[in-house]
Amino acid sequence: MRQLSLRECGFHGEIPESLVHLRNLQFPNLAKQILTSSKENIPFDVGITLPNLRFFSLGNNSLTGFLPIFLSNASFLQYIGLSENSFTGPMPKNLGRLSDLWGLSIWFANIEDDISFISSLTNCTKLRNLQIDGDLTELSVLSLEFNLFSGPIPSSIGGLTKLQEIYLGNNKFVDELPSSFGNLTLLNRFVVAMNNISGSIPPSLGNCSNLLTLDLSYNNFSGPIPKEIVSLSSVSIYLDLSNNNLFGSIPSEVGTLKNLGALDFSNNRLSGLVPSTISSCTSLEQFYLGGNSFHGEIPQGLSLLKGLQELDLSRNNFSGLIPGFLGELNLTYLNLSFNKLQGPVPVEGVFRNVSAVSLEENTELCGGISELKLPPCPPTNPKKKSSHIPLKIIVPVSVSGAIFIAIIAFSYLFIQRKTKSRNDLYTSLFESQFQRLSYADLLKATDGFSEANMIGFGRFGSVYKGIIDNGNTMIAIKVLKLHVPGAYKSFTRECNVLRALIYQFKANGSLDKWLHLDTDGQDENIRYLTLMQRLNIAIDVASAVEYLHNCTDSAVVHGDLKPSNILLDDEMTGHVGDFGLAKVISNVSSSFAADESHSKVVKGTIGYIAPGQASSPFPP
Repeated sequence: MRQLSLRECGFHGEIPESLVHLRNLQFPNLAKQILTSSKENIPFDVGITLPNLRFFSLGNNSLTGFLPIFLSNASFLQYIGLSENSFTGPMPKNLGRLSDLWGLSIWFANIEDDISFISSLTNCTKLRNLQIDGDLTELSVLSLEFNLFSGPIPSSIGGLTKLQEIYLGNNKFVDELPSSFGNLTLLNRFVVAMNNISGSIPPSLGNCSNLLTLDLSYNNFSGPIPKEIVSLSSVSIYLDLSNNNLFGSIPSEVGTLKNLGALDFSNNRLSGLVPSTISSCTSLEQFYLGGNSFHGEIPQGLSLLKGLQELDLSRNNFSGLIPGFLGELNLTYLNLSFNKLQGPVPVEGVFRNVSAVSLEENTELCGGISELKLPPCPPTNPKKKSSHIPLKIIVPVSVSGAIFIAIIAFSYLFIQRKTKSRNDLYTSLFESQFQRLSYADLLKATDGFSEANMIGFGRFGSVYKGIIDNGNTMIAIKVLKLHVPGAYKSFTRECNVLRALIYQFKANGSLDKWLHLDTDGQDENIRYLTLMQRLNIAIDVASAVEYLHNCTDSAVVHGDLKPSNILLDDEMTGHVGDFGLAKVISNVSSSFAADESHSKVVKGTIGYIAPGQASSPFPP
């Protein structure tokens, strides 16, 4: 019998001793069984009893014990498959006698040895799957994954210039990674993850211009990320430097990785800002930066990574708002936990799936979908409550006249009115903000301040009506006579109290014109005030004066309250006007001491001055 194939037949138990007596057997294949043994798993003299072996495959079993030391006696062996078993002890040192050997598979075999045994394979010049030293220059694949190999990685591997794939992961290799690996210009896959390799990442790896995959994760590499590594534009599958002790910032050259699918820098000691050049990595699907010390806002450049599916920025110091573009990407996983983010959480895209988003320990976040159980966000740009002066204190123009107030009716109704809510005092002065008008606007509105538009005049100025806003709004404009003595002071005093000289027009004129009708019969329409209208006007005036005295920051004394200064609107509501003689009462003692001349001058209209004003030691 020359060939025996029992692959995946489901046999279990020990390898029968009778099998080793088939001296002509060349191709035994016992892979993927459940073979075991109580002693040596493979008969130690199998190379002697089966001298014609060509193909020896025992992979994917549960074999234990030592490898047979006489296996090299089968000098015609071309392939040895021992992977996925649980052998103990070292590799036989005499395998170099197998000159026809082209394949040696021992990954995941649990072999306990340092990698120096590979030097014994120097004479295996036909080896393709594991060729290391000397004349093994044709080796293209080196796979020693999932074993217990220890010691430093031989620098001589860098001399195998035809190597295309190196898999040394999940072993116990130590010391630094040889810089000679930079000589492997044909290398496209390099995996040394899950070892104890230390030192810096050799920049010489930047010479591996055909590299597609680089995995140095789960080691003890330290130092900064070499810019030569992130400048390898050929790397397109994944670049994994996670779980090391790398520090510093990400080189801006990372933008060279335009074709990279996955980038993992997580669990290092990296810091600084994420470079804006990350926006050039337009093929990225997975991007992991968790477990570092990056700070600043989440980079806007990520919005250009339209193919991004997984993003992990957790356990950093990112701050600011969560950008809305994250909800526009086709993310299936997003981890922003343990940062310093704040503000509202978007509700679009990945943020709709609570199982795909992690936002823990960002204490200033709010909003989002209800499943996130975040506090609601405060209203954006809340309108401040303002206390406005009442509509009763609209300032009209100065006109002459007199007013008679029914004191009894006023007293009764004024007391009733004071019981109303004081909220009426805080309504808006105008329903819209003051409008700014130029002199040209006023000239046009009053038809050049024509006499036809003059509606009143006094000692210090004249009053004109005008129309603005394309005929929608009527206003009154006071024009001061600054050449008249005292006009400038009147102007200044009125500005300080009111801060405006353009007011809403009152269609029903002053109270004076209602109380003193034209006796010459020139009025076309005879107008009378009813008793109720007179009482309401008296109440309006009293409310305005009470506000001036008690409800402003600085008390205001009108000083010349008379019928011509009471203006009536369309609804016959009374408005107190003309603050030209008003005095803002503040710091009375200092004010009086500063200007003694005020006590010698009586200001106001004779007959309407407050009683005792002329004899008072204090000015009005």
